[in-house]
Amino acid sequence: MNLLSRLFLLVVLAVAPGIVLQGYNEYALRIARTNEIQDDAIRLANVAAGAQFRIVDGVRQLLAAMARVPAIREGQGGRCTEVVDDLRSEVPSLTAIAVVDADGNLLCGANHTAAISTSVGHQGFFQRAREIRGFAVGGFATTDAVGEKVLHVAYPIFDGDSFQGAVVAALSVDAMAAAINIDTESRSAVITITDRAGVVMSRLPGPDSRWIGRQVPEPFLDLLASPQAGSVTSGALDDTVRIYGYVPMRSEELDLFVLVGIDRAAAFATIDAATQRGIAMIVAGLLVSLAAAGIGGRLFLLRPIDRLLSAAREWQRGNLSARVPLRHGRDEFGRLGLAFDSMAEKIEQNLKQKDLLLREINHRVMNSFQLLSSLFGLQARRARTPEAKQALAEANDRIQALAIVHRRLYAHAAVDRVEVKSYLTGLCDDLSRALLPDNGAKEIVIDAVEADLPPSRIVPLGLIVNELVTNAVKYAFPDRREGRVEIGFRHRAEGGYRLTVADDGVGLPEGKPPANGTGLGMMVLQAQVRQLDAAIDIASSPAGTRFTIDIPDQRDPEA
Repeated sequence: MNLLSRLFLLVVLAVAPGIVLQGYNEYALRIARTNEIQDDAIRLANVAAGAQFRIVDGVRQLLAAMARVPAIREGQGGRCTEVVDDLRSEVPSLTAIAVVDADGNLLCGANHTAAISTSVGHQGFFQRAREIRGFAVGGFATTDAVGEKVLHVAYPIFDGDSFQGAVVAALSVDAMAAAINIDTESRSAVITITDRAGVVMSRLPGPDSRWIGRQVPEPFLDLLASPQAGSVTSGALDDTVRIYGYVPMRSEELDLFVLVGIDRAAAFATIDAATQRGIAMIVAGLLVSLAAAGIGGRLFLLRPIDRLLSAAREWQRGNLSARVPLRHGRDEFGRLGLAFDSMAEKIEQNLKQKDLLLREINHRVMNSFQLLSSLFGLQARRARTPEAKQALAEANDRIQALAIVHRRLYAHAAVDRVEVKSYLTGLCDDLSRALLPDNGAKEIVIDAVEADLPPSRIVPLGLIVNELVTNAVKYAFPDRREGRVEIGFRHRAEGGYRLTVADDGVGLPEGKPPANGTGLGMMVLQAQVRQLDAAIDIASSPAGTRFTIDIPDQRDPEA
């Protein structure tokens, strides 16, 4: 994960508590709103139930008073009908009033819509009034003549313990619904009134023929037996999800059920809109924060870091004069850039001092080689015997070889690792200028792979090449014959390198194994081979000589 991704993650983590808090607030607000809607639905159901109760209770009182009128108790024909008709006209909510005998047969009454049949003895509300010796409410019904919706009620007439009959009435369901004075539209509420069996009597607002006379669904039927008012948040009477409050009007005299449902979507519209605005603001804030983090991270973090890395890469390439392109202010990156520049400047100074010191050492070493060479040359000229002159000349040649190897080694900028191909190429160029004639009769060819070796291995390698090339040029081509010396340096499949030095000269003298030679040159060669932990193989014929030296990988790399 890169730095910018971590920065984005930090922004998200910083915003996360706010999102969690907003979610919790939304949850708490919706719970509170749900409770508020439930309380409102119960309150409206109580208001509607109160309106129904007042109408039904008024009818109850009327029927109770009528049951005490002598003309009605005695069923006095025309007088009874006159009294009943007068009373019915005073109560608009009553569709019909009648007096029946103990068998439920009509004695007299005002029954303009035939809402009460001529015999009610078989109907439940009449039987129940007789059983409980009081006011009884029947179920929802419609008149056969005009289909008017009515609710039958009855009040018994007793003479002592003797049941004489009852005053019965048909109460208009529409009048009962009209008595409910509730603004349902502003609350998106629906009021449903059912009878004791759960059959819908009326539904407000407006007529809804789909439900009138039908029983409410199963989940609501279970509420009919509830002992007290309550609310439910699940279930539906129609396609709209609502929160319902209900009031069961259960008693010996009255048995109705009032259900008020408030449209949940409408009730939560304000909260839903606020939630959407809140989510939009959170998302917008998060996007703005991420954008600010991205832009700010690139400007104030990634750009300074890239400049620091760019300067570090320049120093890695050896360009210690490069500096961090940052304003050295009081901010962290400014101070870090100043520290980097100070470090680079110090390293550059140290390297310059080191380079100066190496140049001085190299100069003194070369002077020493020159002095030794001059001393050996002077001594060779003073030598009296040919053997002494030959020995001093060979020693002088070895000193010259060491000087060439040393000069070529320290011609490279890096002193801890030396590139073999360029080193051997330069060494062979030096040997060509020193050993080969200008007529081009002889040539030295180098074919080497690119590889880096430390000085501890490059010096023996250079001495070996110097010794073998020098001997080949001197002894492999007698009588100024033309020839070629080839130097190869390759990787070995089993690891390490293989050095080959081959010529197309006359070959080595017969009967004189060079590997066991005791001459100075062979002693120098064997010593350098042992220093490299290498193995040497020599193949010689009249067509030329090949030296093969297998150099293993370094066992203990230099620190």
